[in-house]
Amino acid sequence: MFGFSSGGFGSWNLASRNPDVFGAMAVLSADSWLDMTHSCVDVSRRVIATAEPAATANATLVAVAAENTRERCSFCGKRRHQLDGLASSGDVLICSDCVKLCDEIVAEQLV
Repeated sequence: MFGFSSGGFGSWNLASRNPDVFGAMAVLSADSWLDMTHSCVDVSRRVIATAEPAATANATLVAVAAENTRERCSFCGKRRHQLDGLASSGDVLICSDCVKLCDEIVAEQLV
């Protein structure tokens, strides 16, 4: 799913609430969305690195244990055993690879 500007808000909400329907999501939007994405990526990275839960405005993220091989990233579809780490909000999961990709996208947008 792809969304631009205000459509990015709708895309983000719809895709994050229905990860079983959408395999990936991209949002191009205003600076406030870029800031929010950067903040969420920071929280996800910290949870993956430390295995300590962290709360955001919308959810609490927790690290998915390495033995939980059935869980998969909501964005790329890789399973936990294929990854260095995976963070879950309960409904949406993001992996270490997708966090790195988000970092690259955010860095390009900030240049």
